[in-house]
Amino acid sequence: TGFRSIETHFSEVNRGLGPSIIAGVTDVINGYGRAIVIEDDLVASRNLLSFMNQGLNRYENDKDVFSVCGYSNRVRVPGSYRYDAYFCPRSSSWGWATWKDRWDSVDWELKDWASVEAKAKAFNRWGGSDCYGMLKGWKDGRNKSWAIRFCYSQFVQDKQSLFPIISKIDNEGFDGSGTNCKQFNRFKYEMDNSNKKIFAFPNDVEVVESIRRSALSYHTILIRVYSKLMNLLYNLKSDVIRYNYSLKI
Repeated sequence: TGFRSIETHFSEVNRGLGPSIIAGVTDVINGYGRAIVIEDDLVASRNLLSFMNQGLNRYENDKDVFSVCGYSNRVRVPGSYRYDAYFCPRSSSWGWATWKDRWDSVDWELKDWASVEAKAKAFNRWGGSDCYGMLKGWKDGRNKSWAIRFCYSQFVQDKQSLFPIISKIDNEGFDGSGTNCKQFNRFKYEMDNSNKKIFAFPNDVEVVESIRRSALSYHTILIRVYSKLMNLLYNLKSDVIRYNYSLKI
């Protein structure tokens, strides 16, 4: 409901996360020159597409912008900041968009792995303490993430991503059912429930340092360790409940 037309494509086999996204986005982007991607466990605000399309139009010819993101962590914004969006180095895969030339610039194979390893510490400083670990996990076959390879390309090209101050996406994958999301969610956000359709975007592609620090604080080692401990507690609690239930039966 609400779309001009709907075209469906199905695969007879499970391609896996990375290959599926890369193939699907490549197909769409080759046909239209741009793509907006929303996965099945994401709930969109009523003004998500307005924000995404305005962002795509506004920065299409500004090659310093790598993607437009619909989700945003709750960030601390200076009182004098007058825009509805901000720039941050690390893209988000929870509702996002990009253009064909940016997408085509991504090196999905990363065959020169020695060069990647040499940039490990710099990659983590750039986007958060989990960046290189996820990339190494892909290399070792422990995950099939396309997004961390997209971010690595953004890192080596020194590009920025546009984010809304107030999130246009709610990720409902943190109920324990998501493949890559656990029950405890360390990411905090404020959902846009307004009917606002026109947005004020920054005139220049510049990163406000205080906002960048606030946005990337969710990826610090301390926060990630706390998140893992909380998920362990959730799992222990679930195991106890299942055990008690089986005893009653």
